[in-house]
Amino acid sequence: MNMIATETLTPKCYFTEDLYMGDTFFIYPKNLEMTDVILDLLDKWYIDDVMTEGQVLNLAAEGEDGKKEGDAKNGESSDVISADKPGETAAKTELGFDKNEPVADVYKRWSVTVIEFFKSILVNQRIDKNAVVKLLDEIRARVRHQQNDIMMHIGQPIEGVPNIYRKAVDVTVLCHLLAKTLQLNTFTEANLLIAALFHDIGMLKIPKAILNKATPLTKEELAVIQNHTIVGFKYLKAVNYPTIIASGALQHHERVDGKGYPNRTTSERITDVAKIISVADAYCAAIAEKSFKDSLHAKDAMQDLLGKGGIVYDQVVLKALVKTISFYPVGCLVVLSDGNVAQVTGTTAVAMRPIVQKATIGENEITLGETIDLTQVSNVFIKGIYKR
Repeated sequence: MNMIATETLTPKCYFTEDLYMGDTFFIYPKNLEMTDVILDLLDKWYIDDVMTEGQVLNLAAEGEDGKKEGDAKNGESSDVISADKPGETAAKTELGFDKNEPVADVYKRWSVTVIEFFKSILVNQRIDKNAVVKLLDEIRARVRHQQNDIMMHIGQPIEGVPNIYRKAVDVTVLCHLLAKTLQLNTFTEANLLIAALFHDIGMLKIPKAILNKATPLTKEELAVIQNHTIVGFKYLKAVNYPTIIASGALQHHERVDGKGYPNRTTSERITDVAKIISVADAYCAAIAEKSFKDSLHAKDAMQDLLGKGGIVYDQVVLKALVKTISFYPVGCLVVLSDGNVAQVTGTTAVAMRPIVQKATIGENEITLGETIDLTQVSNVFIKGIYKR
């Protein structure tokens, strides 16, 4: 093993063999260029030296002619979700998925696929990483073309699918939207989405009697639940996901004020991946329908999160959440200033003035009518939320 001081590393350098901390703790794949994000993480984690069987080379010094076709130095790796190239979007839409498949069926299919992924990790300690990337590519493609329809399903129960698997999809969808708002690069988003998909896998080791308990938890029961973050981290490391991905499981219940769990980690040492998942997970959990608790209205959930900004959650991520899904999220029923009930069906650049459709509320259905972009009218605004 060759020891290399992290202070000598620069963006655009890469390693000819995998990078480790110590002899066995994998932290970065071979042939993938270093980025400012990764270098900042090494600094935050106080990692002074790294180990590799190979050499460190500088991509910038090689020039374009030095790149090998298909090399991970071009920004690709087996875990990186594909980025769209100009002119490919239409073809991928046609070839990548059936646009006529009902979104409810799509959401259930995604959730069932997550069940198989979780089972493979827990039972066999293996995961088909290419299958994971394929699922995440489809999620990205569908959100790009069917965002509002997919957002309608966040928090909604799926018959025959336990909440944990559906919420894994919810959090992944929301993290993808946040990644776009935060303008994350492709590699960072890839890590984020894989981490989001598996962030709660440790919950499956919690006894159902504790998980579904309606009365207050004992100190011992609370400790069992909090341990799911460590369990999840260990499982993700066992299937050789890098630390940056496993940090989503380990740190998504840490708080920026250093009072979270499992390690009371302070803001500067919580990864950006975990900070984003923390917000997405909290929002999705709050609005989800569960047998043992009432769900929060989407607007109430948003207000609750914003009230904890700078204490529990990162302020930058919270601002991105509001910008991404608006103060009145898609699917939310509202009362307009003219007395009409409407359903939010789209977002705009103004958080308080989304796109709505007037709604007639029946006993078992909602009939939608006229569409209004509230940024384009001055005499109609949202007066409050509608509760049946």
